[in-house]
Amino acid sequence: MELNCPLHPFPNLETERIVLRQTTPEDVIAVFAIYADPNVTQSHNLDTFTHIDQAITVIEQRAKGFESGQGIRWGIALKSNNQLIGSCGFTWHPSEAGAEIGYELSSQFWRQGFMYTRCL
Repeated sequence: MELNCPLHPFPNLETERIVLRQTTPEDVIAVFAIYADPNVTQSHNLDTFTHIDQAITVIEQRAKGFESGQGIRWGIALKSNNQLIGSCGFTWHPSEAGAEIGYELSSQFWRQGFMYTRCL
């Protein structure tokens, strides 16, 4: 079962400080840095990254998941300079009739109100 929702092209969302956008291959270093931090991965379903290829795989899997209708994962980027600082989104699990919602944020941006930000 696919997510039956017209989300093509990939939707971007903006707030005063951040842009939620698709993660691209140009973000590989930022994705690696986020997941190479054990403070970030301690509560995540991924092991702490040790190699850049792991970041490439995550970016590719997220694009495939969106294209197949299995979910969406936005990259969280600073509006001021487009720096990727995390991601958020959901994955549809039709066999379980449910979905998984998740996020992570680079630890250098913790406690600055980014995850509290609302898109209005």
